Amino acid sequence: MTRSWRNAASFTLVTALLASSVVAAPNIASADDDVDSASLAVAAESLANLDDSLLLEAAEGSGPGEVQTSHGDVGVPSRLVDGVSIHHPGRSPLTIDLPEAHAAGEAVLLPEGAVTYPGESVTNTVIVGDAGVQMLTTIASADAPEYLEYRVALGAGETMRSTEDGAVVVAADGTVVAVVARAWALDAEGDPVATHYEVDGSTLIQFVDHRAAGVAYPVVADPIWIAPWVFKCLLGLGLKGPQITQAFATGTIWGGLGAAALACALGK
Repeated sequence: MTRSWRNAASFTLVTALLASSVVAAPNIASADDDVDSASLAVAAESLANLDDSLLLEAAEGSGPGEVQTSHGDVGVPSRLVDGVSIHHPGRSPLTIDLPEAHAAGEAVLLPEGAVTYPGESVTNTVIVGDAGVQMLTTIASADAPEYLEYRVALGAGETMRSTEDGAVVVAADGTVVAVVARAWALDAEGDPVATHYEVDGSTLIQFVDHRAAGVAYPVVADPIWIAPWVFKCLLGLGLKGPQITQAFATGTIWGGLGAAALACALGK
């Protein structure tokens, strides 16, 4: 996949727009101070430096508001404190509060449908795709916390627990409501940064050891919330849970598991 944010000319244009505090999109706040502009530029460049295979392809019409996917809707807020809501047919929405939401600026739409919320030490970016919802955190400096908390508003009878390769949300009847792919984090040089998940009640915590010696900032960390219909589709192909979460975490879902698995991942 080729994204316009990975095109040098396009990235230069985005940076220029941010610097001039002009973002041409209705109902989306522009960066209105130096901190927001700098944070957005860092996040945009960090995304541009990631391999395409690590990023979900945004669903058509992505941006703040209700985003329709092949199998359900996702609510992407203008203000991050309102949380991201994943709507499953026949179930209560799964609402997720992202790290440092109280300190985040209002939503800014980047090329190809990524929605970014600038912050001084942490900037969040949300990408909604047919395969799930990706929540990227750009860590600007050692001042940022090492524990990134994703508070989840669970429905009645739902629980969240850690797995060997990520985490799951399970309904009272045992149905898988959501799957979180294996944690990953990369520094500015593309080197892996030690990271893992912990679960505390209804909070998913990603520990990122970004203060370790040799880590180059900014660091990008990422949980992908895999859509349950995609997970079930892949299980139906005979794949095991660890294979699926590892594939999403490493990008091999886009080419390493075969055409049928790719169709599942794209919600086809």
